[in-house]
Amino acid sequence: MHEIEPHRTFVTEGDPADYLFNITEGTVKVYKLLPDGRQQITGFLSAGDFLGLSFQENYGCSAEAVTQVRFCQFPRRKLSQLLTDFPEMERRLLGIASNELA
Repeated sequence: MHEIEPHRTFVTEGDPADYLFNITEGTVKVYKLLPDGRQQITGFLSAGDFLGLSFQENYGCSAEAVTQVRFCQFPRRKLSQLLTDFPEMERRLLGIASNELA
């Protein structure tokens, strides 16, 4: 379990997407950086939400803690085996990932 203080970025757009995150407590702002330095907020996540499901090589957005945030972090390379073992979970995560991409 990891904990992040408010106003701290813990996922940076463009970095290698090595991990999947499950928010267990708090609120997370998901955003894209615009060329002029402004942020385009694409959504907010809270307890039970996943981040990093799009299976791209690099993170497509940044994530910043709005409040104190706790999350679990999973290596993406281990996700494949988990989904093989629990196919219903794969369907649910694919649904979440499609919403994240939209």
